[in-house]
Amino acid sequence: MINPITIICEDPIIHTAEHPFCSDPLCPCHDDREAVCRAIIEPLDAGLITWDEGSRIFFDRQVEAQERNATTQCSDGSWW
Repeated sequence: MINPITIICEDPIIHTAEHPFCSDPLCPCHDDREAVCRAIIEPLDAGLITWDEGSRIFFDRQVEAQERNATTQCSDGSWW
């Protein structure tokens, strides 16, 4: 039987204009429709980010620099 380990986050969750979402799925920041629209929907519609990048932003995961401007991965692992 596997017993999950609970880790209590003692650091305060900080929401800024640059990082409007945190990694806590229960935080109300994920229900803020204006923030979702501003940080994800508008950039998606403008073609500035991909769906994958929007998902990473929503779940507060790092969007890598090479992913941001790349559209296709080559067989050698590089992006163009």
